[in-house]
Amino acid sequence: SPFHRNVFLACGTDGCLHFYSVLQNRPLFSADPSHGYLFNVRWSPARPLVCAVGTADGHLLVYDFKSSQVHPTLTLEGDSTKGAVLAVEFNYKRPQYVACGGVSGQVKIYRLPSDLSHSVGDESTLLKGLAES
Repeated sequence: SPFHRNVFLACGTDGCLHFYSVLQNRPLFSADPSHGYLFNVRWSPARPLVCAVGTADGHLLVYDFKSSQVHPTLTLEGDSTKGAVLAVEFNYKRPQYVACGGVSGQVKIYRLPSDLSHSVGDESTLLKGLAES
């Protein structure tokens, strides 16, 4: 995480998104969105508790761990051919934009709602609390 040195996310062929602390040998929590393999995950550069994940079935899932640690807050079409979303990246200068690229060669850019792109309150403290739980 760009907001906490001991926290990282992992995803893969088990189809789960895992939230880890380097101080623990098991995930602190996991989410199983039931979209097949998960290929890529990126932290939001603006919100400490937001990330985006590319799925095997062509979706871009946006999680806000402040709202739910299990369910995505937003599900977007990452590849209209339902091909896997292999790449996900936030725009660091304009964090309301997230791009994704699919196996078909499609690239889509989405503008996220302000509640997913602008920090409200002290989320860094919440992230620290999750990391130490």
